[in-house]
Amino acid sequence: MGKVSEADFGVIVPNAELRPYAAPGQVLDFAADRPLQDGDVGLFALGNSTLIRQYCEDSAGYVHLLCVNRRLRRRDITCRPEEVCCLGRALLPEIPLP
Repeated sequence: MGKVSEADFGVIVPNAELRPYAAPGQVLDFAADRPLQDGDVGLFALGNSTLIRQYCEDSAGYVHLLCVNRRLRRRDITCRPEEVCCLGRALLPEIPLP
């Protein structure tokens, strides 16, 4: 019998922002309706964009959407919680926050 996945959907990683944990072109599994904790990687809708980023919320209530690949930290985004919608949490092992 095959392995049962907890994934609700998969997304093809579009770029190197998740290296070394996921490579461009790899299918990354996501679970919908799972609460995010600091350090989780999620699929986010922000404006007209869809992003795969590491999630962190600071003590002032701002959300930080971070590139796991810190060489691309210029692409990090900070926003208010009401500006972003999490579409799913990536089923990845724990990734330390930068």
